[in-house]
Amino acid sequence: MLRHFLIMGIMLLGQAHVAHAKDKKEHPVNTEIKTPLPSVHKKIELQLLAPNEYEIAKPFFQGWTINQPMLYSMLEHKCAGKIFTNSKRSPSFILICNSAGYVYLGGQPNQASLQAIVTYLKTLPEVFIVCPFNWGFKSFFEKEGFIAAERLQLQRKAHHFDAWMKKLPARYSIQRITKENFAQCDWHSFISSCYGGDDHFLTHAIGFCVVDQGKIISEAYGLLGAHKAEIGVVTDENYRGQNLGAIICAYMLDYCYTHSIEPFWTCYADNPSSAAVAKKLGFQETDKYFYLKWKAS
Repeated sequence: MLRHFLIMGIMLLGQAHVAHAKDKKEHPVNTEIKTPLPSVHKKIELQLLAPNEYEIAKPFFQGWTINQPMLYSMLEHKCAGKIFTNSKRSPSFILICNSAGYVYLGGQPNQASLQAIVTYLKTLPEVFIVCPFNWGFKSFFEKEGFIAAERLQLQRKAHHFDAWMKKLPARYSIQRITKENFAQCDWHSFISSCYGGDDHFLTHAIGFCVVDQGKIISEAYGLLGAHKAEIGVVTDENYRGQNLGAIICAYMLDYCYTHSIEPFWTCYADNPSSAAVAKKLGFQETDKYFYLKWKAS
């Protein structure tokens, strides 16, 4: 009897083993190596630099050749605005935003960083990204609705401009732009916004104007940074045709060279009158670039 039960037990164990083997065959273990799902881009938070951290930004603009005075006026904390990065410890890009809307982007932001940058820029009322002619990120911003406008940069070698200073009509006078007359200037609001206030402009930049019986009729500005000046000029439309723009800029050039400051001139490519004034003063075209423009609707 015992032998009979032992034989039956062995047979049952064998059947259970076969059944278990069949189950394994019908439901094989999946040993295939799964490809990981694409990682979702980590959200980039722009980190604001304090003025005492601006040294972090300077290496990202070594070799930058366009609109240098405005760029360096920001890096030297002369103009008002904000400077951002993705990481203070290990930055891959620097975003400089002047308070008047002029923007510089240096480094190699990735796609997530570019999206964070454009999202921030679209919170501003108006933006002008300074874009080198063959800049790799130009198409990205154009797809985001930024409009490219071609610009020219001009520089000068010769220092001969004295003749223009002597052409000022006797009924006019030259004055330096000061606290007393700045508010009367046509570009007062724009220039003051660049610097974050009148006092900041008067401390960190320079301006001259032509005056007719107490009225400012032409004005020139030097936006200063890194011993460079970007010259801008505007003349009252009722006084144009007298070369007042060239005359007042000659006084600005005299100031620049007296103080070892290199002058620059920039204008839109479709503004030949501005380029013509520059060329009267010996400036020559050296670079083409773009503003990538965006304005809140």
